[in-house]
Amino acid sequence: GGSGVGKTTAVKGIREHLDETWRYWREPGGTVYGEMVRDAVQEGKDKYPVDPIAAFLGYSSSRANLVGLEIIPWLEQGGLGLLDRYWYSTYAYQGGGEAKGKDLIISISATVTRGLEPELVLYYDLAPELAWVQAENLRMRAREVKSMFGLRTKTISGISPEWEGWLKRNEGM
Repeated sequence: GGSGVGKTTAVKGIREHLDETWRYWREPGGTVYGEMVRDAVQEGKDKYPVDPIAAFLGYSSSRANLVGLEIIPWLEQGGLGLLDRYWYSTYAYQGGGEAKGKDLIISISATVTRGLEPELVLYYDLAPELAWVQAENLRMRAREVKSMFGLRTKTISGISPEWEGWLKRNEGM
């Protein structure tokens, strides 16, 4: 799903019900190297220009590291995995919104994932105007936390009181 539809919030809820045979990773990121790449691309966009192809290759590099060093070894040991996003997000964002070559994204993604495909993909859909409100609320909350504490924050998640109120007022639409 797109920004603000609740993907990360849903994954948090799912994680509460998994036993020790499961491991969770976030994408992009999931390893020290991957988190550094994620920060450089996502947080850097506010400070310096990041070319969409550079962002795609950075995320692909992060993904290769995560899949090769974490996910495949865990699966080979009989473990199960839960990912918050995968290369499909790259396809949607860089291939759609940022208009990069979809064939290139598919080719590089198949290489860096070693062809590893999930057994189940959950897709969250929400009317774009509602998703935008939620995403904007999260961005505002992140900016407020940064300015209040002078911290470099990562993702702020959860439903804002305004969003929660809107949902209650519009139940059964």
